[in-house]
Amino acid sequence: MRKTFYDHYIFKGSPLEVGCQHGEELRNLIRQHLERIYKDAYDMSGLNKAEALDFAETFEPYIKKYSPDFLVELEGLASGANITKKEALLLQVRQEVTHKKRFYAGASECTSFAVTSAYTSDGRTYSGQNADLIGNFEPMMNIVTMAVTGKPQVMMVLPAGQISHSGMNSIGMSANCNFLYCNGWGKGYPRYLLSRLALEQMSFEAASLKLMLAERSSQRNILLCDSNGHIRDFELTHDAAAVVDGDEYFVHTNHFIIPDMKKYTASTEWEENDSRCRYNRLSSLIKSKKGKINNAVLKQFMSDHENGDNSICVHPCMHNKYHTYITMINNLTDCVMEASRSNPCENEFATYEFKF
Repeated sequence: MRKTFYDHYIFKGSPLEVGCQHGEELRNLIRQHLERIYKDAYDMSGLNKAEALDFAETFEPYIKKYSPDFLVELEGLASGANITKKEALLLQVRQEVTHKKRFYAGASECTSFAVTSAYTSDGRTYSGQNADLIGNFEPMMNIVTMAVTGKPQVMMVLPAGQISHSGMNSIGMSANCNFLYCNGWGKGYPRYLLSRLALEQMSFEAASLKLMLAERSSQRNILLCDSNGHIRDFELTHDAAAVVDGDEYFVHTNHFIIPDMKKYTASTEWEENDSRCRYNRLSSLIKSKKGKINNAVLKQFMSDHENGDNSICVHPCMHNKYHTYITMINNLTDCVMEASRSNPCENEFATYEFKF
């Protein structure tokens, strides 16, 4: 087992100060991330650099409307990293830009779970996921805690320069995210920012309300959970939304499971089967260990290869170039995250804690 871990950065202060610290500390990696986006935007949607930047700018009014502090943070990010405001915006809308002219998923994109005290041996509530991407994103990734004054601290796995993805906050609430195979990408609030928007709230219900905002740029599944055992899953598209509450445990992969949302699917036969295999396997594992689950058992679940090319722990294969770049296990009771860098079957976990 390899002992190579993601670094943990903690940025504190006002939104502007948090952004400046982020930009200054990760300046070189931010530039690498930008170059990756420029390449993907051209390869996938034929957008040149100027076109990608102009498109990214069109999302600014939606960020201003729903989370103006994020724009202030992005101003700080641009200043600290010595990049333009448009480039700071582009870092937040990577998939909106790369999918502008054609929809593309390509295979596995994450397996999420939540289990409450009814299923655990230690009485704790856990959530987490395997997050899967194509290509070598690990060198650009870090665990980042945004400690904005007056808000819960938010700890997330982030490619440099991005200010939101999946993670948890310091009051014991988590948001784990999955790609949904569907058409319908457009103008609206950027999909990556939704999870941070939720985790900056002070309660589960307040977070839930934020996720139902009216204008979304594209699809996103967000599994919300808190230390009190509340579980709520949000299947979101550009212009549709549905919510289901979990009962003691919940699993989500990359297909729609809420009946009213299934009409929006755009997955291939292989993608649908792959998602269902991971969903069914993790659900079966959790049910088979009711009352016996802890963080060690969850690590075994997320390292599972029972379904071969359609396994929970994703490795590249003929149909699927994706791999698991992080496994995160959020202990919501104690407000601690454990995470592996790349596939959990080959890498040890590090522990990440909030600093108060």
